[in-house]
Amino acid sequence: MHMALRSLSILLVAASSFQLAKASIFCENNPSYSFTFGNQSRDCDWLLSADQATRSNICSTDPAVRQACPFSCSVCCKDNPFYRLYVNNQNVYSCGDIGNNANLQELYCDLSRGPYAKKVKETCPEACGNCPAPIAVVSSNQTSSPTSLPTNAPTMQPSNKSPISTIVESPVAPPVEEESNNYEDDEKQNNDFIINKASTSENDITKKNKNSGKIIYIVVGSVCSFFVLLGLILLRKRGVFSKEDDNHDEENEVVDAENETDTNEASFFDMIINPFDWGSIFHHDSDRDDNSETER
Repeated sequence: MHMALRSLSILLVAASSFQLAKASIFCENNPSYSFTFGNQSRDCDWLLSADQATRSNICSTDPAVRQACPFSCSVCCKDNPFYRLYVNNQNVYSCGDIGNNANLQELYCDLSRGPYAKKVKETCPEACGNCPAPIAVVSSNQTSSPTSLPTNAPTMQPSNKSPISTIVESPVAPPVEEESNNYEDDEKQNNDFIINKASTSENDITKKNKNSGKIIYIVVGSVCSFFVLLGLILLRKRGVFSKEDDNHDEENEVVDAENETDTNEASFFDMIINPFDWGSIFHHDSDRDDNSETER
């Protein structure tokens, strides 16, 4: 029981790790992930449909949401290179095929066409032009730079530079650079997370294979032992039955011999005691003698 629970926990960890790795590699939302917002359970699809302010607030303040919902948080936007759309078991389209054909985009990227369009839009966002608006991730560096620069700039040179130009130029330039750095940091974190999860999943799968191999060996050994024991029992019973059959045949032969002896004795005594039989025998012999004399 303990081994079964352990195997189940390993499978759950491997499945969750696979979903997170898939979300990071292919830029897809984790469908099993949920978080709490406004005292309610939310998922990545809800986050994608939320307004820009709410989406920006959640994605910029919660790294776990940004990692599990990279597409909804605009961390990345790229097509899944392994996705294939099968139509009537004949035509097969990839994201590149859909992106290079306006008719295919109209057919399979429009949500009004059917439920499959939602999957195509999420899996091939570049091909369908479905990349959400980018979100600026707020960090500590962004908050410190705007507060320090506006206070120092007007005091140093009040006569040469106007306050408006100083305030406008100094806060605007740093956030652009820091935003790109934040995206690079997010990519590094995602890559490190993928490597760690991949190694953990590989170790879990190796342990699972070893445990499965032990279980298979135990089951096969038990089955073989059962059949060997069953064969020995059948052979032993067959030997006993053959001996009983031989004894029974010998008894039948003795009974047949006794019956044959009794029959011979009975016929001999009947021939002695029954005078009719003797008379018929003698009568038959006398008729034979008369016939021989007549022929002479």
